[in-house]
Amino acid sequence: MGETYDIFDEYGGVYRYDDHDMNDDQIRLQVNFVTATGWDYVIASDSNDEEIDIATGVFLNDGTKIYDEWFNYTYTPTYGHLGLWIELTSKEDLTDDLFSLNQYQMNLDHPKASLEFFNQVDLDHFYEIQELFQIENLDMFAEDLEQELYQYIDEDIRLALEGKNNPDVPAVPLGDVDPYMEAMALFNEHFEAQPQYVSQGSTTLNLKDDEGRIVSGTSVTEYSIFNLDDLYFRYLQTSSGIEYSYDIDGTKGNLVIYEAEGPASRYHIISDQATEESFMSAYNDVFGDEEKNSINRIKQINDTTFELYLYADHLKIGGIRLVILYEQMGISGLSGQELKINVEFSNDFKSYQETMTISDLSVTVDNQTYTIETESEYILSIEEPLFYISPMDQSYYDFYLPKDMNDALITKGLHNDRYVLEKGAQYLHLWLSPGEYSVDVYEDYLDTIVKIYDEAGNELVYDGRFAVTNEGLYIVEIRSSIKQSTDIYVRENPAPKFIDFYFDEVDGILEESLDNDGYAFYSIHVPASDQDRLLVLEPYFIDILEPDSLLLIDIAIEDQYYYDDCIIDPTLDNQDTCYFWIPKTVDLVMGLTGDYKGVFCISYHYLDIPEETTFPIYSWDDLQTSPIILLTNDQQETLINFTITEAGSYELSMYYKNIFHSYQDATLYDKNGSILAIDWNHLMFLQAGDYSINLHITDEFGSVLVVCIPTMVQHE
Repeated sequence: MGETYDIFDEYGGVYRYDDHDMNDDQIRLQVNFVTATGWDYVIASDSNDEEIDIATGVFLNDGTKIYDEWFNYTYTPTYGHLGLWIELTSKEDLTDDLFSLNQYQMNLDHPKASLEFFNQVDLDHFYEIQELFQIENLDMFAEDLEQELYQYIDEDIRLALEGKNNPDVPAVPLGDVDPYMEAMALFNEHFEAQPQYVSQGSTTLNLKDDEGRIVSGTSVTEYSIFNLDDLYFRYLQTSSGIEYSYDIDGTKGNLVIYEAEGPASRYHIISDQATEESFMSAYNDVFGDEEKNSINRIKQINDTTFELYLYADHLKIGGIRLVILYEQMGISGLSGQELKINVEFSNDFKSYQETMTISDLSVTVDNQTYTIETESEYILSIEEPLFYISPMDQSYYDFYLPKDMNDALITKGLHNDRYVLEKGAQYLHLWLSPGEYSVDVYEDYLDTIVKIYDEAGNELVYDGRFAVTNEGLYIVEIRSSIKQSTDIYVRENPAPKFIDFYFDEVDGILEESLDNDGYAFYSIHVPASDQDRLLVLEPYFIDILEPDSLLLIDIAIEDQYYYDDCIIDPTLDNQDTCYFWIPKTVDLVMGLTGDYKGVFCISYHYLDIPEETTFPIYSWDDLQTSPIILLTNDQQETLINFTITEAGSYELSMYYKNIFHSYQDATLYDKNGSILAIDWNHLMFLQAGDYSINLHITDEFGSVLVVCIPTMVQHE
């Protein structure tokens, strides 16, 4: 309990007396010294530091500082406030010298700045209010005001609220009472073990005319939560002093006290018996006897669904009969109805849903009578509210680690948090599954030593990575030679795996399972040949496990300055064909990287590039086959002659594989030398006769090596 008095005049605040907690000995008197005499100027700072800036204070014109403690200020063009802080341990310490600031070499001459005036405010006004605020037979200042108000209600209303004058309601509901109570008991067991829920409800009201058409409608929704820590315990908070906070930690289930000083906090268990179960048991003893609506009968539909029947005259919302509420709103027709509430539990009994429809109601508006129908839904789920975060999971706090291996309160898994290391050894508890992990400590002083132990205290081999063979508790010892703040990362760090795939010397299909998780490195080996070849890859995919995937096949033949790659998107239905030039006698190793998980297939075949692939003139006799022609430094132009024997629509496509950077074109001529098209990839009507294609380099940058593959397709 505390008391605060703010004393004002017509210009603003004169002083504030603040005793926030009357059980401690900390009282603050804050006096506005703007109108006081005996000072000339102040120097103030916006700093939030814990220490007072030595440059600030209250001064005389000659520079003499007459006050160098805390004060606060507010300044606008029309208002100024300077609040001088005076710390007291008791109300008995108040004197006129304090109110007038004479004790601080200033003088505040104000009729309200005196001990006599304060004592009048402190005592007389409260008694005056208590004397004036009187209602016959009602004591508004009773110790138990709720009971005082309840007893003030008319006796008939009290009896109706208590269900003691309802002869139509059986003392015990009829029907399937036991199965319903058993289902509700299962829900309450979960609630006691996990005392937190989220409730959501909605009510829809529709106004209908004589023909049943909805002329107006409205909906109301509600959302609420219950959480022990939200209601009864303080969150961890930091300030310039020491702050104490409390939390029922979910890891150990005990009451934890946090001692925060600045940004760092210590924590320990203050009660092994203050568990959530114990607290909820006590909570239900005090608050669990809630007033229930008077149920007539219960019908079980299946193991999780029930129908509850009750008379509308006995239905209460927030302790008030719904019939009375409706009648006050001018709605009639509810009294006398028997209502049905559908209750459906989830299969695990951690939530239930109530639905109810009320019809046959009416209301008169502007001499027009309308019917009303309401539908309500209420859902209660045992779950953690989204916005509640345990102090140990809030990354902006720095926590001290325990100094004893057996005193670790919180057990964590993979995480990164900020901690304060003290001189010597401290311990961090981890719960880990089989795998390989690392504990990385990023400190100001590079002298920390990390050791890893299993639950039995056996030290594990740790060289920047340690192996976990069995799921369980593992303890990290961190030794520092100085007190310092650190960031600690606990993460998976498996040793890299190198996986090799191999192509055969002849055409074939490679089918393998990939998991590019960042720790596996894949390579494809291509055997050497005694002549240059073109490797043609056609990828396809089976059983893609992740939709967002990408693969990259790359090669590097450094001594020939040849670097190439092929990007593959597994999400595409039609995959592009990839081409790689493989010089003779080269054992090629291709890298396979990217982000892909699933079965990956490559159909591969080789196209030999014989020595005789450079031609001044090439006769393309069989248009159903695709020749391979090279353009090189020495041979930068080739004339391809062919004959169309049947007039029709044809399409020419040219594939170029530029081993080195250059540009090229293919120009189509008829027998008279007229240009018909350049690198066309659309249908053209060609008459029967002789044609030629001039394949030539248009621009090059030092070296020329281009694989050219023409393809001619006749269309019907």
